Amino acid sequence: MMMSPSIRAIIFDFGNVIGFFDHRLGAARVARLLGESITEDDVYHFYYGTDLEDQHERGLISSAEVIERFKAHFRSPQASDEELARAFGDIFSPNPAVIEVVRRLPPSLRLVLGSNTNELHYRWFAPMFRDVFDRFAHLVLSFEVGCRKPEASFYRHCLRACDCSPSEAVFVDDRPDNVEGAQALGIRGLCYNPKQNLANWLEHEAGIALHRLV
Repeated sequence: MMMSPSIRAIIFDFGNVIGFFDHRLGAARVARLLGESITEDDVYHFYYGTDLEDQHERGLISSAEVIERFKAHFRSPQASDEELARAFGDIFSPNPAVIEVVRRLPPSLRLVLGSNTNELHYRWFAPMFRDVFDRFAHLVLSFEVGCRKPEASFYRHCLRACDCSPSEAVFVDDRPDNVEGAQALGIRGLCYNPKQNLANWLEHEAGIALHRLV
């Protein structure tokens, strides 16, 4: 199968696509460091149930400030900043199926990462996935560009990184609302789940010929 000339770039989400994550794991680890009376739910809802996550992922507050807010809110000034950062950030594992697809994509195809993330999470997953990201032309990270999916401005950042028109790009994300946001701009979208054969979809639906790994 010949690669469709209309597809020049693929925009991949990171979380639950290239790599898996567990926010609850991070919350439980942070809770243990903050004190015996602090629960996983306490930490989870303090960060993910307020506007703290949104501000952090937009780069409006720093990771150091987030750590200080944890310590102040839960009255644990003695907790180590370094230990809290690791507990919060080190929550990722690879998705071998998608990583294999990335390695099989033709080098002529421009790859861009488009991720809603914060600096603290990125600090941990960037070195873990360095060999994968070496294949990418650009990483569009919400905390650096100041906007998040499914906002149109985020996809425009991605398209500039792709250096192509919307119709020449494919967007792969695990969240339907994020895929719909990309499709609203004319980008072809796939809502990914681990049970899906991504390689087959790219070959048969997007016309992209994947190489065999040797």
